[in-house]
Amino acid sequence: MADLTGKVLAFCDSNDLLNNDAVVIGLSGGPDSVALFYFFTELRSSGRYGGGIYAVHINHGLRPGDCDEDERFVSDLCSRFDVPLRTLRFDISQMSSEMKRTEEETGRIVRYREFEKIRQELASEGRNAVIAVAHHADDLAETFLMNLFRGSGLEGLTGIKARNGSIIRPFLSVTKNEILEYLGDREFRTDHTNQENDHTRNIWRNLIIPEIAKVSVKQPESAIRDTSSLLAVDSDFISEVTYKAYDGACVKLRCGREVLDTALISVLHPAIRSRVIRRLYLSRAGTLKDFETVNLKQAEDMVLSDTANRIDMPGGMICFVQGGLFGFSSQDDIASFMADIALRSGFVIAGEGIMAKLEIPVDQSQITAKIPNSDIQIQTRIIENCDDIEYNGKSWFCPLDEVSGDLFIRTSAGNLDFARAGSGSSKQIRRIFTDLKVPREVRDLVAAIADDSGIVFIPGIGHGKGFVSEQSMKRCLGELPYEPDRILEVSFIE
Repeated sequence: MADLTGKVLAFCDSNDLLNNDAVVIGLSGGPDSVALFYFFTELRSSGRYGGGIYAVHINHGLRPGDCDEDERFVSDLCSRFDVPLRTLRFDISQMSSEMKRTEEETGRIVRYREFEKIRQELASEGRNAVIAVAHHADDLAETFLMNLFRGSGLEGLTGIKARNGSIIRPFLSVTKNEILEYLGDREFRTDHTNQENDHTRNIWRNLIIPEIAKVSVKQPESAIRDTSSLLAVDSDFISEVTYKAYDGACVKLRCGREVLDTALISVLHPAIRSRVIRRLYLSRAGTLKDFETVNLKQAEDMVLSDTANRIDMPGGMICFVQGGLFGFSSQDDIASFMADIALRSGFVIAGEGIMAKLEIPVDQSQITAKIPNSDIQIQTRIIENCDDIEYNGKSWFCPLDEVSGDLFIRTSAGNLDFARAGSGSSKQIRRIFTDLKVPREVRDLVAAIADDSGIVFIPGIGHGKGFVSEQSMKRCLGELPYEPDRILEVSFIE
């Protein structure tokens, strides 16, 4: 009994698992969780753990009769050791049908969700709380082999860690046999379905691993634990490189979402690039469960081609490359992504169907107005000295007497023609948008300046008359037969 306690305590110390003042134990009533319960109460009584102990029991309702007996057993156990117990009941069978997941997977999702709720309750009281679960060396071996034969990478082969965020696993250093020896004649509940070979994990546990043990130099659990530990060191190093690469390529859009610079991630080593892409997907989708190798390959191909494109991904996600940026979006968020990317490309994104007359000052005063249905302001003023001009990509300048009639701010201009200054031909704006691969969600939102002659300025595309830079000013003013004394400036202020 003391051997397991010392072994687990040393493992906890080496992995800093007991640096907390509250532990939430998932207590099913089975041997593993009961042993974990005894381990913590033993540490508490000996003064080696001073934190609070809180137990949580989830009644899944999958084994009528037995589930209720499990609940009563756990309640009696906690009462004897004066450990607070939270008991929760769920219809996992119905929930799994609704979630379209297996009962095993649904049960796991529910358990960790409820454990985390209780941990957060303790945290709100100022407690540094963790969740303790009873995974042991046999579980690690089973998971390792199952993931190996799924074609998993390093992350899958080192998936069960001693600590993962707020979750700790003190028993990873001991086997099931050691746990049973530790329990001795102390009672626990037995789930008889664990002996039935109807589930994948049970087949590995009851049939395959015992056969491996017959020909293995080491006990499979010990050999796999050693291998997993070695791989974990490599995985930690690769993760560190991945985080740096991700941070270096990350671009945060105005909507608060993150995308990646395709030029920066395309030159990464494939091992790092794939992990950077997976990390971005995880941040958007919240899980990597359905993000398979074929999806990763599609995403990498898009990055390497760096051509505006979109592909549907699992879970209703969209993978996109737009404006030199790579990202994942839900259907609901794609318009926000595209609007922000268009803004980065120099466009002004306002509302659809805007057509508003701009007031032109009669002197050197300036007039500022808000574009209808947007947060964008537009400013007009008269400049008499060209030295006062500041170019910024969102301002248009034109000799006042070259403006034809009234001046307007408008959107939804795709059916109009536009000729860039110096060009001998015009093109329909809709075709220009297509050629420039402007996202379709924002094409009717792109703001333009027009006078009675047509479109004269589209930020992000160019100008038809007047000028927007020092170079175009020299060309514009040099072509005039006179020296203009009044220049109109129209500026977008975002």
